Amino acid sequence: MLKRWLFLLLTLALLCGGISSFAEGPLPGDPFVEYWKYLYTFSIRDCLKQRFTYAPDYDMGIYHPQSEGESSGIHARITEVLIDDRQGFFNIEITSEKYQVRPFDSLYEYSPYYIPIGEYPQPTCIVTILTVNSKECYYWSESYGLSEDGKKLNYIMMIDSDDLSNCYDWSFALYLRFSDSADDFQPAIPLHFQLRPQATIDRCSIDQDIVLVEDCMYLEGLSLQITPLADYLRTNGYHCKDDIYSYKVLDERGHSVCDYLQSFASYTNEIPDPLYVVAYKEDQEVNRICLRRKGNIWKIEE
Repeated sequence: MLKRWLFLLLTLALLCGGISSFAEGPLPGDPFVEYWKYLYTFSIRDCLKQRFTYAPDYDMGIYHPQSEGESSGIHARITEVLIDDRQGFFNIEITSEKYQVRPFDSLYEYSPYYIPIGEYPQPTCIVTILTVNSKECYYWSESYGLSEDGKKLNYIMMIDSDDLSNCYDWSFALYLRFSDSADDFQPAIPLHFQLRPQATIDRCSIDQDIVLVEDCMYLEGLSLQITPLADYLRTNGYHCKDDIYSYKVLDERGHSVCDYLQSFASYTNEIPDPLYVVAYKEDQEVNRICLRRKGNIWKIEE
């Protein structure tokens, strides 16, 4: 019932206006606008500042590839890229004079801005974005931005992979589906450009295994890498004979360097020194090992 009333109200607004479908932007009560209007993000920098409490200077790593294409009245271009050797962000700007543009998740029945594809009161194009190169990766929409006139939609996407350092050619394909057509999604706009992963800012590793609790718990190696986007804490192996043990890597303040072994960068320039590898037994600290840095190697302080 709510969907039917929403559709009728949007249609009435269109008829009363007596104007072309897109001359004055989105219609009043547009559910996509109502849901996203306080969350709009138009740049990678602002997207990251909105999500995280710190605000490092990401501008140093953002570049602007020359990649764009057009099909069926839809124009798309990559405006910004910020990427290291494991993850990154792409800002894709989609514009149209003929159609209002909506993202793929508008088709999810339980989306807060869902309208069935055939019930849009304005000509609408639903866009989904797929990678077409062979590199295995994961990607998802991080945020959206819609211009006031409704003719420009920014997709800010996050991409994640085990290794992007050797993947210099990158391709996207935009698949389009139109509200005034019975056809399903069709590949329409290819986008191809060169990846430029940003260099690692700082890296350090340990040259020996760390025995935390006698022979019950130990780490095979430990390394920490800082890039413009993230801190990556890695071990070659984590062995424990009993699930009651766990460990954290802490700085001098007692703050975890990386929660969940991978997190957005909290140290944007260099790895803190010293670091402490702390063993816990049922959340109680039972051992603490101090790591002092010598060049790009940690040494266990006796």
